Amino acid sequence: MAVWRASRGSAINRRTSFTRSIYAAVRRKLARVPEPLRITAQQPRLLAAVSGMEVAQEAMHTADPVVKVPAGIKTAMLIGCPF
Repeated sequence: MAVWRASRGSAINRRTSFTRSIYAAVRRKLARVPEPLRITAQQPRLLAAVSGMEVAQEAMHTADPVVKVPAGIKTAMLIGCPF
């Protein structure tokens, strides 16, 4: 059984084309890749599931963006999230 070492170099070597595409999309949107995403990317199936959930949530048109964006910002402020 291989032991996963939490070094920056080993994480780069494990990147697949799927992971690189997710990183590129996140960099376009946020200008950097957040640490939680890097941790999630260590498990490709989990990354795929989380990415699918994010896409589905953004695609939901149940609330008007004029209401949705300020609500997201307020929620982030309340929980201390920098995004």
